Amino acid sequence: DEEMYVASAAKAPMILYALMKGAADNKYTREDIEDAILYSDNDAYESVGYRYVDNAYGDWLVEHDVYHDDYLYDLYPPMSARSLASFWVQITDYVLENTDEARWFAELLSSTETSFIRDAMRSDAVVLSKAGWIADWDLSSVTDAALIKDDGNMYLMVIVTGQPDGGHTEAVVTDIARALFALRDMM
Repeated sequence: DEEMYVASAAKAPMILYALMKGAADNKYTREDIEDAILYSDNDAYESVGYRYVDNAYGDWLVEHDVYHDDYLYDLYPPMSARSLASFWVQITDYVLENTDEARWFAELLSSTETSFIRDAMRSDAVVLSKAGWIADWDLSSVTDAALIKDDGNMYLMVIVTGQPDGGHTEAVVTDIARALFALRDMM
């Protein structure tokens, strides 16, 4: 439940909010959404955010137990693993609606350039994911959230760390994902 900086993992929830506000109807916004999700492009993400984030976005964050004073200016609010998971429950509901926009969003999330969770899964599993990573002087995070479709079952996995980005941390997060997924048969 500890709130942490989740870096670019915050992009999937905000993009979902923008899509619920009609962002997919604008060709240029669609291009920015693609760049923000697929390649984690911060400029493209902020372009979408500054077009679609409004006071209702702050209320939506609070509904997911994310409390942040400057959500209109800071599109990377700290959140807990539980809060990030609650956004992903809503993302799951959205992609299961099976509309054109939902299928497009699901395709983007299944094709992200970086996913520590996807790296841990078998090749036949479908993983919709948005990871975040940073190692800055005052911010550290290696985080990933994913909807995993495997053998007809769906799983939600969220891993949030305050560890600095780097090969070792990324490998550890991938190993954690692999171990968590292996435990599913015991539950």
